[in-house]
Amino acid sequence: MAVGKRSSERALQKVLGQGGNVNAANPLEVHDPKVGSLISYEGTTTADGAGDGSSLIDSVLTTKPNYNGNLVIITSGAYAGQGSDINGATTAGTVTAHTAFDGQILRGTKFVIVGIRTVPAEVAALTALVIALMADVGDPTGETLGSLAAKWGDIARSLDLILGARWDAGSDLGTDIAAIIASLATIAGYLDTEIAAIETKLDTPANFMADVSALALETTLGTHDTDIKNVLTTIAAYIDTEIAAIITSLGNVKTETDQLPNWQSETEWTSTPTVEQVGNAAAVALTAGSITPTYPTGATRVRAILIATIHCANQAANTHHIHFKVEGQKAAGGYGDLLDLTAVDSLAMVNVDGATDGWCGAIDVTALVDTSGAAYDFRFEVDSDNAGNVNYTCGFVLVLVYTM
Repeated sequence: MAVGKRSSERALQKVLGQGGNVNAANPLEVHDPKVGSLISYEGTTTADGAGDGSSLIDSVLTTKPNYNGNLVIITSGAYAGQGSDINGATTAGTVTAHTAFDGQILRGTKFVIVGIRTVPAEVAALTALVIALMADVGDPTGETLGSLAAKWGDIARSLDLILGARWDAGSDLGTDIAAIIASLATIAGYLDTEIAAIETKLDTPANFMADVSALALETTLGTHDTDIKNVLTTIAAYIDTEIAAIITSLGNVKTETDQLPNWQSETEWTSTPTVEQVGNAAAVALTAGSITPTYPTGATRVRAILIATIHCANQAANTHHIHFKVEGQKAAGGYGDLLDLTAVDSLAMVNVDGATDGWCGAIDVTALVDTSGAAYDFRFEVDSDNAGNVNYTCGFVLVLVYTM
């Protein structure tokens, strides 16, 4: 009778204990299904990363999809708990952190990549574009980047290079010009008054003859008082003409400066992310995200942009081809389509439990969002060619662009 040999491999130990006994050094790892749906990849570094903490290395990533833009979190070692956006392709086995960790990530360090995308990298890219724009248009203040309103809103500062002298920094050029026009008008009025007084005296020689007699000049002057009056009248007319021309020119300058562009600003409003499971092939409206945005006091609306994100995770070994559209409504007035991608397979997952996919896009919703301060609801409507369970994580950011 043959004697069977008992296998030394322990199935539960292999599955739950990573091949070893479960103890303090090798704890049992159990993920909440909802948390697990957010994890795109779990791994252990196969080599030391950059010395400044800006990268980690895992050769297994060469066999995985590109996780560029996702969030990487260190789960063991000296920097456990630290996270950063992924800034670059991961398919070569290297994860480049947008913000470096506090030190070098050594070989054997555990980490996870989460299917959540935040915006610091995008903000940094936009900042770089604005800096480049400032260099192209010229910046008379010599600063690299600051408040555009502080630089271009005070037009007088920007005209220094043109006018060759600095205007009063305490007010804008339009106010200065108005003050100059008022001062010139006062001067013109004063000159008119003085010239009129001189003309009156010249028209009535008795007003100054006594003084002239005292100087013994009466005989010498004779009738030249009329000549003097004519000269002064000519001077007064010339001064009036020149002042009128100056006032007209300054008025034209003010008209031109009033047409300079008013720089745009923006403010962002976010909804609370939603997570839910769907086991239906038919179209299903996912839980909406609600946002009640307000513009700053005195702002003029320019446009409104909705940034919508959706992440799906397979809950069983099923193949999915998922279509979706984005809908929105104002003050519970009924949903309308903001973006319809149901004609294409926008999301897809292979026949693997835990397979994931995601989408993020910007949608112009200026026609829907106004300055009324009303509440807005946004949601995804999804359908699949498979009724297997899928977890969906959705979020919305509303960007309001305005001028003051």
